[in-house]
Amino acid sequence: MQGPTNFNQLSKMGMPEADIRLAGHWCPKDMVDNIDADCAARIERRAQKKPLRLLIPVGGAGAQRKFVTKFLLALKDDIKAGNVQVMLNAGDHQHMKTAFLDTLAAMGITEADSAQATEGLQVMRFSSLVSDLVV
Repeated sequence: MQGPTNFNQLSKMGMPEADIRLAGHWCPKDMVDNIDADCAARIERRAQKKPLRLLIPVGGAGAQRKFVTKFLLALKDDIKAGNVQVMLNAGDHQHMKTAFLDTLAAMGITEADSAQATEGLQVMRFSSLVSDLVV
């Protein structure tokens, strides 16, 4: 099982706990093949006092909308100071994009440029305060 919730659910359904193993989160092999170099690059980036970059992907159902918008508001000062860059990924969900844009506007971040990153992928750049909004 990936997490304790699934472990507990299987146990409640009658599966013997001796037959269940808690394995943790699965990571695709290609995400960890270069982990040492990737981590070293992140550490070096922070040592150079460059902004912390956060990628926040959300699903289209909107269940994470309130959490993400509150999170953005909590980071407002760090984003505006250039200490944090947020990359928001709304997929192809217009209502999530709208929620992000409304929250950013409430934070005083209203300048946006749009650029095609790859076929079918549009990246919105919000000045230097929020690096990318992938839609």
